[in-house]
Amino acid sequence: MNKDEYPAGTVEVRGQQIPVRVDDRGWWIADWDGSPQHSETKEGLRSKLQTLSKRKAVRVEVPFTTLRYGHVGGPRVCHGNAVGLHAGNGNLLIEWRDGTKEQDTRRSSRETLRRLTNEEGKEWLDLTEKRRDAVNALENFEKPRRVDLRTATEKAIAEAARELD
Repeated sequence: MNKDEYPAGTVEVRGQQIPVRVDDRGWWIADWDGSPQHSETKEGLRSKLQTLSKRKAVRVEVPFTTLRYGHVGGPRVCHGNAVGLHAGNGNLLIEWRDGTKEQDTRRSSRETLRRLTNEEGKEWLDLTEKRRDAVNALENFEKPRRVDLRTATEKAIAEAARELD
């Protein structure tokens, strides 16, 4: 900081707090990538830094396979490519094999695998259905046998106390 510059708080740029200074002329100054940036207003400086911080548009192709759940017929194996990140909100940009596009904020590594072959996709779908059936069978077994242990214990204590009276 030069001797004629004074600390003047911060500006927020894409979630990051950037320290700013003001000089004797009233210019607002902040360093970005090692070089000072300035503007006549604090908002002008924030806007300039916002522009400088914008990601360059780069297209990539990261192939993946996922299960998509519809309202009818259960899950289906779908193939797509992650082609980038939205510059404004950071969402994944997805292009599906059928040509449709979407932004995604929920993609989980549990349900997203590397691009599978058709045979692997069929096996994954089969295992997923077997897991669903096993979970249902387990629920059907456990449900009629569940006990609220606290309530049952309190009830047993109350009954034992009545017998003592």
